[in-house]
Amino acid sequence: MTDSVQATAFPKLNTIPNEQGDTGIFVAYGSSGVANDLENVQLLYKKLAGKNIIDTIYDDERKTLIFADFDAPTDGFNKTGSAAPLALEFGCSGGDSGGPLFVEKDQDLYLVGLLHGGGLSGEMLQNMSFYGQEMSWTRVSVFYKWIQSVIR
Repeated sequence: MTDSVQATAFPKLNTIPNEQGDTGIFVAYGSSGVANDLENVQLLYKKLAGKNIIDTIYDDERKTLIFADFDAPTDGFNKTGSAAPLALEFGCSGGDSGGPLFVEKDQDLYLVGLLHGGGLSGEMLQNMSFYGQEMSWTRVSVFYKWIQSVIR
């Protein structure tokens, strides 16, 4: 697709820590392909987007991380949450760190997280399947007050 994207309003920052179970929309810059057809996985160097279920909240005192795993269409690769993959389900790759995770609620887009880690490098991705990998995002809701104090 070569059509330009129309300008949109900046997404709202998520203030309510209720992300678990939501469908996240991740935007990244990297590889694309079917994870078990590695010969056709390519480093595209283009912005890409996909979806994933926010499966779990990291169980530390502040609950600062949210997690998802890249579910396979067959059994055996699920690590957390639902094992059913979504259409356009994604996994993270090298170069995606800091990328945004959005959730759409009531026709509004909310920034719920920034990629913390869990991806494979593009070279690793081309040499092995990455179904089952876990990814984590730093939660915006936990740091909302701090973010507001810095951007004002």
